[in-house]
Amino acid sequence: MRAWAYTSKGDMNLAIESLDELVKINRGYSDAYILKGNIYKSLKKYKNAISEFQLAIQILSKKSVRDDKVRKLQEEINELQQIINNNQWWNKKIF
Repeated sequence: MRAWAYTSKGDMNLAIESLDELVKINRGYSDAYILKGNIYKSLKKYKNAISEFQLAIQILSKKSVRDDKVRKLQEEINELQQIINNNQWWNKKIF
């Protein structure tokens, strides 16, 4: 997958573009959404990461997938939501 190569080179924008192309071809490829979510997380675009993880969960829920994979994604979403909430609280207190 080209996205992995772009990610390893640090070109996250090209990695995301590559993954966008991939999911246009195969909307059921949950790993593409997971990788996109991880890229967005590394870029601190937490809301985008949550959206991608939620799409992966929807796909995985339709398949016979180990519950621990879905559980881990849900835990990741919860952690990101806490980061977002803490940032919003922090910004309200300072400004």
